[in-house]
Amino acid sequence: MHNVKRRASWAGLFSPALLSLLFLCSCATTAPQTDSSPAPALPADTTFNKGAGRGNPLYVTLRLESGERLLFDLDTGSPGTILDKSLEPKLGKRLSSTFGLYGYYGLSWEHVYQAPALYLGATKLVTGDRIGTDDLRTKSEAGHPLMGILGMDCLNHYCLQFDFEARTIHFLDPDQLITQGLGKAFPLAPDAPWIHADFFGTKGASICIDTGDSSDGALTSGLFNQELQKQKPLLHAQPGAAEDQSLVCFPEGEFGEETYTNLSLHKSPLLLSLLGLRTIGLQFLARHLVTVNFPKRMLYLQRRSVGPLPDGMDALKESLGFVNGKPPNDLEARLAALFKQNPKGAVLDAAEFLKNLKKNGGLPGWRKDEVGEVKLGFDPDWAFELQQGTKPEDYPLARTVAVFKKGDPAGYSYTVIKASPDSPWQLQRAWKAAPNGHVLKDYPIH
Repeated sequence: MHNVKRRASWAGLFSPALLSLLFLCSCATTAPQTDSSPAPALPADTTFNKGAGRGNPLYVTLRLESGERLLFDLDTGSPGTILDKSLEPKLGKRLSSTFGLYGYYGLSWEHVYQAPALYLGATKLVTGDRIGTDDLRTKSEAGHPLMGILGMDCLNHYCLQFDFEARTIHFLDPDQLITQGLGKAFPLAPDAPWIHADFFGTKGASICIDTGDSSDGALTSGLFNQELQKQKPLLHAQPGAAEDQSLVCFPEGEFGEETYTNLSLHKSPLLLSLLGLRTIGLQFLARHLVTVNFPKRMLYLQRRSVGPLPDGMDALKESLGFVNGKPPNDLEARLAALFKQNPKGAVLDAAEFLKNLKKNGGLPGWRKDEVGEVKLGFDPDWAFELQQGTKPEDYPLARTVAVFKKGDPAGYSYTVIKASPDSPWQLQRAWKAAPNGHVLKDYPIH
């Protein structure tokens, strides 16, 4: 599965004819760090979600100055940091509005505010002076209540090391980085997270490092079609998806003079294909120990795996009785049995909380006598959670669950939070959405 390709507006890499449009797509401003710039305080090591690099985006939890904790997608493909529009009442006066370019969703109307202070643990992060807001409910993975996108206006100031085996981000001193043992070095472009490397037969191809793409990456339309003819794809993911959003698992591919296997890649949309856009995404990066020294403009990749990391999905589906990818007829009963064996699974626990709300007439948008069902999407984070449970350090928890009425094509989504293992679930947000994800109605929470 690949996440939305956001705000691909790196002006220095595009033709002049497109600059005026693409410039409008980034509301964040930040001065590039120079050798004379004071070094920012380094946050402590931070953990990220189990499914990151295994099919899901990489999520980190930040907090506002008030202490409110928010789930962010760490996205090197986004020039600026974005907050969910539900936070607008806390941001003060709106400064302006503009269009943001989302590669797979098109243009989106965004509001611009003075950037609030964002903290990772006890450390205040360096960001741009402006921040955009958008309705991130329509641009996030199912089940994960995304409240922000942490973009390059912040990340450009740091030297980051991503250890996907330990699920940890290390913040390193960019001036004291010991590069021995970090793997192959790739210089980054001066103004964007781009490198040049051999890629699927193209020598010195321009490639965007995009942690916001949770697949292995994207190929230009021509290269994608060429590889379809050349290789026999292992599977086509996301049946029924738009052509530009379809994933194909190629048996192998070349990057940096090395061969990798089972690469889940998608075709860049037309505009980005015309610009020659190729990307390597999070699932590909997760095959390595990744060290990216943004202040010194260098990327280091130490390969640890030729193929993708195990995502936990196969083991979960086997335990639930899937055959050739198809669920058993009694899947709901099997899930209930699994929940009893592992009562700490937050997704099922949250779904049970919503069922009880409906039973008592307290679920917004539903009458007690209406019939429907909870639909739980399978993803790597959920698979790991069901098998391993949740731990005290995972709290506070936040989950979004979709519920569907019989005969109603719309979906009813609910974000619930649980502050600690002993706290009750609380309803935080509720809305009705069309089948395409467009929000039709927000419900007040009493």
